[in-house]
Amino acid sequence: MTLPISQGTFNTHMGSFSSVFREATLDDVAGLAEVQVSSWKTAYQGKIPPSYLGGMTVVQEAKEWIRILQNSTTKTILAQQTDKGVVGFVNFGNYRDDDLPKDEVAEIRALYVHPEHWRKGIGKKLTELAIQDCKKSGYKQLVLWVLDSNESAQLFYQSLGFQLDGGVKTDGRIPDFELRESRFSKRL
Repeated sequence: MTLPISQGTFNTHMGSFSSVFREATLDDVAGLAEVQVSSWKTAYQGKIPPSYLGGMTVVQEAKEWIRILQNSTTKTILAQQTDKGVVGFVNFGNYRDDDLPKDEVAEIRALYVHPEHWRKGIGKKLTELAIQDCKKSGYKQLVLWVLDSNESAQLFYQSLGFQLDGGVKTDGRIPDFELRESRFSKRL
């Protein structure tokens, strides 16, 4: 069993609930994949071709999560509720690109919360835990990439002190469709 990193009670207009935040293990791949697929299909509806979103499966993403969790250069912290299982996660580690110093810059590679749990403070808590971990590891800056069309994510990160830093790239994972991303950064 993995020990909790943090625990919290969240109060929302729909009542309160408790979550445990802990490092993900291989036993969590189905839950991680479910959160990712549900988040993508909801958040990116109308922003990414329906054929791509419709082709995403929990089985496919679970295979990718096995690979990610076996990769020692990243860490994944998840939010878990007793009655709901995995409800969100953040994956972070070394910066992947070559334009910033890798020994000083960490990157949030993925932050997703199941749509049923949006706007309840879980994403904020996961981000705060990633920031704390990166500070302890000696990083001086934390960056992340956000789709230009994802205005709600941009506002979320800005509310946590991240700012556009001028970095722009195109993600080519979807054939014949350009995913333009902008980089946000925060000094630690």
